[in-house]
Amino acid sequence: MSESAIRIDVVSDVVCPWCFVGKRQLEQALERWQHDHPDQPVEVRWHPFQLNPDLPAEGIAIIDFWAAWCGPCRSFAPVFAESAEQNPDVKHLKVDVDANPALSGAFGVQSIPTTVFMRDRVMLGSVPGAMGAPQLASILQQVRDLDMEAVRAETAAQSGDQA
Repeated sequence: MSESAIRIDVVSDVVCPWCFVGKRQLEQALERWQHDHPDQPVEVRWHPFQLNPDLPAEGIAIIDFWAAWCGPCRSFAPVFAESAEQNPDVKHLKVDVDANPALSGAFGVQSIPTTVFMRDRVMLGSVPGAMGAPQLASILQQVRDLDMEAVRAETAAQSGDQA
C-alpha cells in the first residue's frame, strides 16, 4: 500500500547563515528518514524569503546592529556615517536590535554594536564592538579586495555542494 507524500514547506532566506544551517540539518534528517522509511515519499517545497530586502544583490553592504541605549553604539554612529559619506558605492544599513530581534538573531548578533560585512549577498564576517575610522576603512578595503569566486567555491566545498 502506497502512502501519500509527507509535504514540508520551508520558508528560508537564501543569504541567512542560520537558514543555511537549518537547510543542512533538514537535509540530514531527510536522509535518515528516507533510510528508515524507504517507501514513504517526502516532498520539500522551498519558499524564498528575504530577511533584509535592503541588501543589494551585488556589491558591498555594511550593517550596523545598534540600540539607542548603547553608549558604544552612539560613539560608533559618526564613524559609520562618515564611512557612508566616503563610500557611496557601499550600502550602509543600520538595524535597531530592539526593533528587529529576529533579524539580529538571524545574523548571529550577540553583542552591540556589531558590524556585519557582506558582498554580493554573502556574509563575510562581523566585528563586535565600536571601531575607529581606520579599522572600518581597513576591513572595507579587505572586503573590496576579496575574490568572490574563490569565496563561493570555498563555501560550496565546506557545505558539500558543487561550485
